[in-house]
Parts: sequence; C-alpha cells; structure tokens
Amino acid sequence: MEDTVLLKALRRNPDTGMEALMEQYAGLVDSVVRGKLRTPPFSGEDIEDCVAEVFLEFYDGLPRFDPARGSIRAWLCVIARNRAVDRVRRQYAGPDLVPLDDAPLPAEGNSPEREIIRQEDRDRLLRELQGLERVDREILFRKYYLAQPSREISERMGLTVTNIDTRAHRAIGKLRKRLEGTDRG
Repeated sequence: MEDTVLLKALRRNPDTGMEALMEQYAGLVDSVVRGKLRTPPFSGEDIEDCVAEVFLEFYDGLPRFDPARGSIRAWLCVIARNRAVDRVRRQYAGPDLVPLDDAPLPAEGNSPEREIIRQEDRDRLLRELQGLERVDREILFRKYYLAQPSREISERMGLTVTNIDTRAHRAIGKLRKRLEGTDRG
C-alpha cells in the first residue's frame, strides 16, 4: 500500500489505518529493533514492547509527519532505531554507572595516604585522557565506560568496526606509555 493511501486510512479510520500500517511494516520494524536488542539481557518480550512503542510513537507523531521529507518506511525505521537504542542506553547507563570523578576505586585499605594516591592516580588518568584526540576519547568512553559494543560505536560515529577497535587499542597503548612515563612525584 502506498504512503498516501495509508495516510488517508489513518486519518479516516485510525484503527483500520493502524492495522494496515502494522500489517505492512511490522516485519521491518521488528527487524530494526531486533538488530539492536538481539543479545541478553533483552528478551522477546522487550522486543515486542519496543515494536509496540514504535507504532505508538508513529501514531502520536502523525500530525507532524511530512511526506515531502521522507517515506513512512524511513520514518518508522528511524523511530525503531531510536527507541531500541534508548532501551540499550537505559540498560547500560543505569544507576550502576557514575561519573569518573565519583567512581569508587577497589578497596585496598582505607588509609589517608592510600586515598591520596588513588586521587592522584585518577587525576593523572583524566589528564592523560584529555591529551588524546577527541575521537579516541569518545571511543574509549563509549567502549569502556558505557560498555557499548564496537558495532554500535561504529554506527554512532560513522567509522568501521575495525577502525573503532584499532583506535581503542592504540589509544590504550598511548595512555599506558604516558602513565608509565610519568612519575608519581
């Protein structure tokens, strides 16, 4: 069914229009969502919920849809990708993650001297991270702090997976050399 026919059906009788829309695009939306939520901890139920959210968001945003700017198919794909990525982000950026400045360090004794050394080490690491290229800092942050897989980072940053992995490896090597080369004082 063409976009113009679907839009008319959605405006004339929303129930029938949504049924036709879902019949035509449910497989596509499911495929996009499943591509992002294919690994645990996400279940089939999470995927179904996300697909339902996509169609609901589409319907809620229907008054803003402009066929001159793109197709229903493209709009649904964008919504599906964004909803799935939001779920991944919520899963991995939950309350377990804290800013680097507030991150607890492994307990190796709680003496004041130990705490000073830990703070100095953290400060050195942050200074050395700032010395890396912006792209490398972002890759390391996404990979090791947000625990995003290389494939997702590559999609977000427009680089190949190989490039992401290579840059991360090289950046870690640079950090290691810089940290080994600096004296604690």
